[in-house]
Amino acid sequence: MVKVKILVADDLESIRNVFDIILKRNKQDVLFKTKNAQETLEVAKKEQPNIVFLDIKLPDKDGTEIIPELKNYADHIIVITGHASVQNAVNTLKMGIYDYLEKPFEAQKIELIIKNIRNEMELLKKIGQLEEESLELIGDNPKIEKIRLNIPKIAQSDATVLIQGENGTGKEIVARLIYKYSKTKGPFIVLNCAALPDNLIESELFGYKKGAFTGADHDKIGKLERADNGVLFLDEIGDMSVNTQAKLLRVLQFKTFSPLGGNEEKRVNVRFITATNKDLKKELHMENFRQDLFYRINEIPVFLPPLRERKKDILKLLHYFKRTFYNENLFSFSRDAEETLIQYDFPGNIRELKNFIKRLIAISNAKTIDNEILLEIIPEIKDKNTLEKKDEIPKIRPVNYSEFMDTMERDFLTEALDKNDWNISKTAIAIKMQRSNLYKKMKKYNLTKNDTN
Repeated sequence: MVKVKILVADDLESIRNVFDIILKRNKQDVLFKTKNAQETLEVAKKEQPNIVFLDIKLPDKDGTEIIPELKNYADHIIVITGHASVQNAVNTLKMGIYDYLEKPFEAQKIELIIKNIRNEMELLKKIGQLEEESLELIGDNPKIEKIRLNIPKIAQSDATVLIQGENGTGKEIVARLIYKYSKTKGPFIVLNCAALPDNLIESELFGYKKGAFTGADHDKIGKLERADNGVLFLDEIGDMSVNTQAKLLRVLQFKTFSPLGGNEEKRVNVRFITATNKDLKKELHMENFRQDLFYRINEIPVFLPPLRERKKDILKLLHYFKRTFYNENLFSFSRDAEETLIQYDFPGNIRELKNFIKRLIAISNAKTIDNEILLEIIPEIKDKNTLEKKDEIPKIRPVNYSEFMDTMERDFLTEALDKNDWNISKTAIAIKMQRSNLYKKMKKYNLTKNDTN
């Protein structure tokens, strides 16, 4: 059973005592008690509670005023009040709280809330453990197979790695697999460059000395130092500012750095793995990314294809996640549902597909998942693919041999151009046709890249 950290913020001792009695039944949980808004924020910031039961009328401030800040430190907030109204309930629920309780409340209601949140935490913990244990690059696509075969070789090198691909394609999985097969004994440290403003990226990366800036009331070890003798994974490095890029370049060149506000140089032995969803070559031309840093981090490039380019892997990934998160036999997909999912583009890539399976497990009790259930889980499917295609007017069939040959030739040329990324010279060589003749054919059939299916 997971340990639940609970913070009760109420100025009435009788209310705080109720929670004492309730939580004595489960000694594994931890209870913190506060009497006012300021103390509540201080304890929440320090302890990072899973649940906060927040009185809406505190002596120094209205409880609703601290909800936005409190959400930075607490997972679930339950508002409790002796002055309940429909409007108050609606307003606080709009602020993203978990529940709303009116005084006097029953102990059973509190126990039920804690039980439900505990169950959710245990499920998330189980999923997290399964994801960690089942670190695999799933799929039979030739590009994925090539990456899978190269990972052990890449892992044995000390060269920097740049993993490029859209969001959700599995860039961090590749990074962790490289670390898994590497010879390093140090830690795997992650810094997401897109999640932090520039000044915070530097403090997270290099650390800082006490007094380096307002609020720096203690020394902090940065992720660069924590990754010593290990791997530092810089996710979304394309979002790093040019100024910070220059400082990172120096680390890559000399293996030394200085914490913010410090004068001493520290030496580190770190292997860098970086990732981005941006086209860094375009960023170079736009002067958003330093050329010298690009060549430093791009010693071994890895390109991950989006899921729409490896549709044959969709069913394999579906069954893999179903088996990983719960049970292979928990439910099955109808043939129509499988066809619908194969044709859906999954703009969020593998991450979207994985979240889809999690939602199915949490929401649906059906033994067979059909198109109707798919629409409930992924409403976007109806706008983007096959559920509407069944009602489309079929293509007009050729009425004579000449039209038939034109149709066949147009389809053949479109497919050939698409396979060669619409490179005219490359396509002409592949189909053994003169470039001038190919241009004429493209003009005849009005072929453009937008014709790609």
